[in-house]
Amino acid sequence: MKPIIGIQAQIDPVNGNPFIDARYEAWVREAGGLPVVFSPVANVEEAREVAETFDGILLPGGDDIDPALYGEAPLPTTQAPVAVRDVGEPLLIAAVLAADVPFMAICRGMQMAHVALGGALMQDIAQERETGAARAVSAANAARAESTADAESAACAPNANGIAAIAHRQGEPFDAPTHPVHVMENTPLSRALADAGLGADIAVNSLHHQAVRLPLAKGLELMACAPDGIPEALFCPHRTFFWGVQWHPEMMPDDACGRIIARAFTDAASKRQGRR
Repeated sequence: MKPIIGIQAQIDPVNGNPFIDARYEAWVREAGGLPVVFSPVANVEEAREVAETFDGILLPGGDDIDPALYGEAPLPTTQAPVAVRDVGEPLLIAAVLAADVPFMAICRGMQMAHVALGGALMQDIAQERETGAARAVSAANAARAESTADAESAACAPNANGIAAIAHRQGEPFDAPTHPVHVMENTPLSRALADAGLGADIAVNSLHHQAVRLPLAKGLELMACAPDGIPEALFCPHRTFFWGVQWHPEMMPDDACGRIIARAFTDAASKRQGRR
C-alpha cells in the first residue's frame, strides 16, 4: 500500500481560498506516495488529528510569515500575513514532532519550522544586503566560529564574493537551477546523495526573498548552505524524518537530488505506515 502523504493547502492571499500547486502532488506521486490535500488546522485538536491521520506530512511554500511570530515589526517589503497559515502551522509542527510523523518542509515551510521552534528570519535578503546587515551577521558568525569552533556558523560563513553573488529570487523558468548549494557532511541528505553516487555540491532553483537567520532554532541542525551563507536545508536529528529545504524540488521533476529527497520522505512514511 502506498504511504498516504498529507499536503497542507496553500492559501490564496487575495480571496483566502485554499489551493495547492499540482506540482507538489506530482512530486509525491512520482516518489511512490499517495497525496491528499488538507486545509490548515485551526486548533491543537485538529493538529493532533491530522498528525495521526497521515503517514507523512508536507508543508509547502507560500507567502511571507508574519514577523510578529519572531518578535519583529514588518519591513516595507514584507508581504501581508496569511493568518490562517501563521496560526495553524506552528500547531501542526508541534503535533508532527510529538507524534514523530515524517515531515517535509519546502521554502516557506522550512522557514516556518525554524520560526515555530523559536527561530527568526531575515525579512528581506536584498534589503539586509543594502544596509550591510547581512554582511555584519555573516562576519559575526565567522568570528563566533573561529573563537568557539561553532560548526553551524563556520558552515554558513560566506565565501569572499558570496554576499553579492547569489540571486535568491530567480525569474522563469522556475525548473532551472540558478545557484549552487553545498550539502554538509554527515547529514541525512549527504548520506542519501552518497548512496546514489552523487556529490555534496548541488544546484537548486530559488524563489524566496526571506531566509532563515542563524542561529538555528533549538532542535534543528544545518544540512546545506548557499555560498553567501544563506541556510538552504535543515533537519531535526531527534526525529525519524524531519527535513526542510529552501528551494523547490517539486518544480524540478528531472533533478536527481529532488527525486532522492522525495524518495527518502516517502520511504520514511512507508515505514511509519508499516508500524501503524
